Amino acid sequence: MHWVPYGIRHLVICTLQVASLLMTAFSKSVPVALLGVCVASVAGGLGESTFLGLAGHYSKHTIATWSSGTGMAGLIGAFSYAGMTDARLLALTPTQAMLVMLIMPAIFAFT
Repeated sequence: MHWVPYGIRHLVICTLQVASLLMTAFSKSVPVALLGVCVASVAGGLGESTFLGLAGHYSKHTIATWSSGTGMAGLIGAFSYAGMTDARLLALTPTQAMLVMLIMPAIFAFT
């Protein structure tokens, strides 16, 4: 994929992230929801290969920082979804929680 510019790759990754959240949020069946999870996995894989390749152009601490960030992202994502859907906290429906999570690809697109 070295012939595809990083900006285009980033756009594709952000688009896949949005598509995965929308597919999962509005799915009426388990297979469609699982397809949304698969699309999220593809976005994650493309993101890893793209941004690890890009990290070679920066300082040696970039990869350590990136790996710490991805670890925290997993925890923060899981706990934020749990907090949003918990009846004692925000009590959002799973659909509402997924739609709130759309803020993340928007932030990712502009940073």
